[in-house]
Amino acid sequence: MEHAGARTKHVLLVEDDEDICRLLAKYLEARQFQMHPMADGEQAWEAFQRQPFDLVLTDVMMPRLSGLELVARIREHPRGGAIPVILVSAAIPDERQVQRLKVTAALRKPIPLRELLGRM
Repeated sequence: MEHAGARTKHVLLVEDDEDICRLLAKYLEARQFQMHPMADGEQAWEAFQRQPFDLVLTDVMMPRLSGLELVARIREHPRGGAIPVILVSAAIPDERQVQRLKVTAALRKPIPLRELLGRM
C-alpha cells in the first residue's frame, strides 16, 4: 500500500534472460515498483518513446539493441537526460563509457539485490 503523497515508480526492466527478468520483476513488484519488463533493447526503446518511466534497469548484452545503445538513445531523447539508469551485466563496460552515458549505477551479475534497491 502506498503512503499518502507517495507515488509508485515505473521501472523499465530490460533483460533478455526470461528467468532473471521474471525474478527481478517479481522481487521489485513486491517492493511497490510498477515493472515494465522487456526482452530486448529494441522493444524497450519502443516502449520508452510511448510512455514515461521513472527508472531504467537494463542488461548490457542483448540481441537487436544492446543496453549501452539503448542508454545512448535514451540520453538523446528530450525526456531521457534526467532518468536514472542502472546497468546490470556479467561484464561491466569501461568506466569512461559508463560515465559518458551518465549511468546511475553499474552492478555485476549475480545482482546484489540490497544494493540494487539502495540505488533505486
